[in-house]
Amino acid sequence: MAIDFERSRILAQSDSCPNLVCEDDLVAYQNEILPTGRDELIKFAREAGIIEQVVKDGGTYYSAFLRSLGFDEVRVIVDGYGLQTAD
Repeated sequence: MAIDFERSRILAQSDSCPNLVCEDDLVAYQNEILPTGRDELIKFAREAGIIEQVVKDGGTYYSAFLRSLGFDEVRVIVDGYGLQTAD
């Protein structure tokens, strides 16, 4: 099951514990699940070579884009998720 937090809205909520003392269930769920899910997605993307492919394709795209604008010398540097790649 997946919850789309960007498009989710709480229509009604009742709780005996005020929000300033206790997190509501949705916030608690987000705080517990999102970091783990994000880490798992990054791990899978690394293992499957997805991140490396995105870096390669993104570098190619932006190099071509900037050259089309008239830049003669273009260097695209991608740094993140433990990657350091330049084109």
